[in-house]
Amino acid sequence: MSKLRIDPGDGEQIATLHKDAASGIEKTASSLPGSVDAGIASALISDILAQLTEQADQLSIANESVGNMVSSVVKDLDQTDEEAAGPLRRLKSSLDAGGEHPRNG
Repeated sequence: MSKLRIDPGDGEQIATLHKDAASGIEKTASSLPGSVDAGIASALISDILAQLTEQADQLSIANESVGNMVSSVVKDLDQTDEEAAGPLRRLKSSLDAGGEHPRNG
């Protein structure tokens, strides 16, 4: 049995944070210079920027994926909780206020 516990709303907040992080990283891509004029270091700096861009892209993809997975897990947990709660609500409603089952009354 799983001991995973996510308070209502927390899971979606976590998912949103990951998705917002991915979006924020993607928005910074347009701020990178198209070319670098750094004299003899131009090629080196261009290589560093290319590597940075690749790593940022991978980080963005990872954050988007984690956000989607968290959303999926939260949806599954909510659905499972609701499926388990249904029979318990019906059982509770079949009992009178004193806790006696209607057939015993």
